[in-house]
Amino acid sequence: MPLRGMEMQIHYAGGQEVRVDFSELPRRFAVFADLTDPAIFRRAQVADWGQTLEWPSGEGLDADRIMEMALEQAGRTDTLAFRRWQDRVMVYRLLRRPQPSV
Repeated sequence: MPLRGMEMQIHYAGGQEVRVDFSELPRRFAVFADLTDPAIFRRAQVADWGQTLEWPSGEGLDADRIMEMALEQAGRTDTLAFRRWQDRVMVYRLLRRPQPSV
């Protein structure tokens, strides 16, 4: 749900709600330049079975990145660091998993 400027209130399926300010994206990444147009920004839609937020001009962010942005903006770097550690552990375990023999 769009709020003021380039902020949105995001509702996750598990009941969690976060507020995210997307105004930094166009300044840091040229691909998001179209989002400075309020008419385009407000047309964001949930895509990929709830895993992505997409705009009609082609830009998109996955749900994990949106959560990371919300945590960063809320000053929750402790939680963010823990989530990134969990991601690294998961990748390590996947890489160490024995491969099936053919």
